[in-house]
Amino acid sequence: MLIAALGAASLFGAGCETYRIERHHRPGYYDSVSETPLPDRVVLEDGTIIVYEQGRRTKSAMTRVAETPGEGFKVREELEDGTVILRAVLPEQALSNVADCLYTEQYDLLYDQALSPRTREALDERGGGKAEFLRFFQSNRRDILVTLNRMIIGLAGQGTTLERMGDNLFRCRLHPSIAKEVKFSQAIIEWDGTNFRFVTIKP
Repeated sequence: MLIAALGAASLFGAGCETYRIERHHRPGYYDSVSETPLPDRVVLEDGTIIVYEQGRRTKSAMTRVAETPGEGFKVREELEDGTVILRAVLPEQALSNVADCLYTEQYDLLYDQALSPRTREALDERGGGKAEFLRFFQSNRRDILVTLNRMIIGLAGQGTTLERMGDNLFRCRLHPSIAKEVKFSQAIIEWDGTNFRFVTIKP
């Protein structure tokens, strides 16, 4: 239901410039749960234009209609110098970024890019800082991974609901029948105008 599929990706030339346009499906009710209007398009640093479309996905939504050079939009991109860039234009991508970082134990990457700035600020304000973040995620690594994997799968069906909390915060909540089997059943994410980022996880 909530899963977004990569739609048609194509290159359009205008004069000397080349543009990559990628189309992503966005369920219609995302707009109704957003505190502020969600963008119809986002331009990435590399010039890629992400266009959001609403409505029913077509049969070919997971495939490209034309073969084009270049790799296009990436949730995770590794540059030649080893720098990793995380992106999340959909809720499930934010959850996947955290899960991937936990699975590979890349805690610095999780803290610096996947975690919401408001969470880092809250940790600093109460004196725990990054050390508190590390203690929590390292000691709960397995349980968090189990919950995130369930949520990501659930966003494609009926197992996870997405609720607006206000202030551009959203709650991903596991269905009660699933929640009783895991330690954590809620994940809070934030839309910052460009990306979804992870705020916290709760029982």
